Amino acid sequence: LPPFKYNAGHIVSELGSRSSLAVAKDKKQIRVVTLKKVYRASRLLIDHYSTVFYKGALDSDIPTSGISPLAHLEKVIKKNIGKRCIFWKVMNGINTNAYKSTSKKNYQEANAVQFVLMKLIDSKTVSVNDVMIIALYEDQRKYVAAKLKERCEEREIKERFEVLTVDSAQGREKRIVFVLTTRSEISRNEDIRKPTSEIEENSEEIDGQAGGIDPEEKAVDFFSSPYRCNVAVSRHQEALIVFGHPNITNSEYWGKVLDQKYFYHHEDNSSPTSFTNYN
Repeated sequence: LPPFKYNAGHIVSELGSRSSLAVAKDKKQIRVVTLKKVYRASRLLIDHYSTVFYKGALDSDIPTSGISPLAHLEKVIKKNIGKRCIFWKVMNGINTNAYKSTSKKNYQEANAVQFVLMKLIDSKTVSVNDVMIIALYEDQRKYVAAKLKERCEEREIKERFEVLTVDSAQGREKRIVFVLTTRSEISRNEDIRKPTSEIEENSEEIDGQAGGIDPEEKAVDFFSSPYRCNVAVSRHQEALIVFGHPNITNSEYWGKVLDQKYFYHHEDNSSPTSFTNYN
């Protein structure tokens, strides 16, 4: 993923918002190899990003494990989940910004993450080292990492959860992945991009980035970047939970990825208060 700080018409932004691989590909200076086989997860667990970003071309020979690591959550929410990908809708989550900062935080989302994690740890079927947490925003990453450290100390758990940004998670994988989207407000007109029909004409994959996406897309919103979305939702081996407000599906790629064909949708209507309400 390229560093992201974009201002339309600003030459440094125009250059910096594209990866060196995309530039080299345009200049025909590198040979592009299209990704076809996935060795991280089973076919069932790659279907969402294979369909949205690779036109369904990805394949996997990895078998699906017998018991879902999320099975214990069915007892917690008293519903039959039946899938290993969950969209945990944080209905009352509201994102906030520090003064003069573009990064974001969402306290209710952080509460929901703590609740689910501790329930999984208490089930004794999941360990701290099984989980990777990916936050789209650095402020949320720092806040959640600090809160989870407190939870571990309270329970005398020596290990610490791995809490990363999308950029630092690139190339990594874990048994279970949590994705923290943090945003609560996003309009359908917010994405600045080429029409989907034009994007679909360009289907070559670049170093694990999203196939079917035109690398010329420079003026795309940070949150709605198809590259960033693809990396975030493709790090899991056995299970994936995406936390976020339902409004995030207004973003084209997040809306497609989180379709109910692939994800079980759970509505969390907990009040926007402290973590203790989740116990």
